Amino acid sequence: MRYLYIDDITFETLEGQSIVVKDMRRYPEYATLTNYKLQKGEDLDEIISRQEYYGDGQESNAYAMVDINIVKLFESQFDLDKIKTIKIPVL
Repeated sequence: MRYLYIDDITFETLEGQSIVVKDMRRYPEYATLTNYKLQKGEDLDEIISRQEYYGDGQESNAYAMVDINIVKLFESQFDLDKIKTIKIPVL
């Protein structure tokens, strides 16, 4: 849904086939609520739904945690066990 308003980019392959992809999305800047030390085996949606952060049923806000930590996630190849701390954003 958040890619709905992102422009499409069309290009042709050497074989003449047209390929359509989405343009780059700008990542929003969030203020940091706190830094959180990850424990082995934890998931982002489980952390964000804790009462001390956003509470029950807020797993859908995990996208904000991905956005604010996108560099660390890419560098670790999305392996949370390789990340020591993450930022929890203010929503």
